[in-house]
Amino acid sequence: MRCSLETRNVVITVAVNPAYARFQQQLNRGLENYCRRGYQIALKFNDAGLGLSADQLILALEPHYVSVSALSLNKARGLETLANLRQLSTLVNSIGGDCILTQVENAKIGTLANESGINLVEGDYYENNASAFQSQAHQYKQESGRRNA
Repeated sequence: MRCSLETRNVVITVAVNPAYARFQQQLNRGLENYCRRGYQIALKFNDAGLGLSADQLILALEPHYVSVSALSLNKARGLETLANLRQLSTLVNSIGGDCILTQVENAKIGTLANESGINLVEGDYYENNASAFQSQAHQYKQESGRRNA
């Protein structure tokens, strides 16, 4: 039996975990093999205070996506959180990837994602308010159309 999905439409997601540290070289080789075969790679971090080792991993693997859980943002506060997210977003964009903030539960975190340059978001805040966001997008399109006419 053959799957009809093209490899370029499949994303292999790896949750980054300190337990993998002793297997890092093997993991990197495996992910690089998937990339050569056309698959996309996503790294999933559960901690916003990623640090130098995460930066090195991102630069080494050049994943298509890097996601961070918004639930980890409670550990770091204010400007430190914004600076960490901006740094992550800038790094991921520099390699041609997209940064994703997951588990966004409220407007404050949604605004933080926007201010930090993270362009993909997911979470209850957006799912529960989908109709309001669609209405805002429709209104924006109408206003833009009037200005351009």
